[in-house]
Amino acid sequence: AGMMAIRMGPGPWLKFVGMLGIKIPGGVEPDDFDYFHEMLTHLEFARLGRPGFVDSLGAGWGISAPAVFHFCNDDVRKTVGAQLLKGDKWSALAISEPFAG
Repeated sequence: AGMMAIRMGPGPWLKFVGMLGIKIPGGVEPDDFDYFHEMLTHLEFARLGRPGFVDSLGAGWGISAPAVFHFCNDDVRKTVGAQLLKGDKWSALAISEPFAG
């Protein structure tokens, strides 16, 4: 679960990572996690060498889960947000492009 949470980069979800006891790989504390650490995370995933496989591991989740922490109320953040970070739930962002029809 720690790898999924850090793929989203620095943000308000990192305070939940610490509260839920999710360990960030490398022993990095949530308060110390920055964009350099996020870059390392994406580089490690890229080393798998299979973009389709890597995307199936959370590209949709990585763009939809931050929306829960940015736009939902505190109750949803504490329930659904926590379940997303622990890997108990999966999410997808359902939007359309402005000129998609």
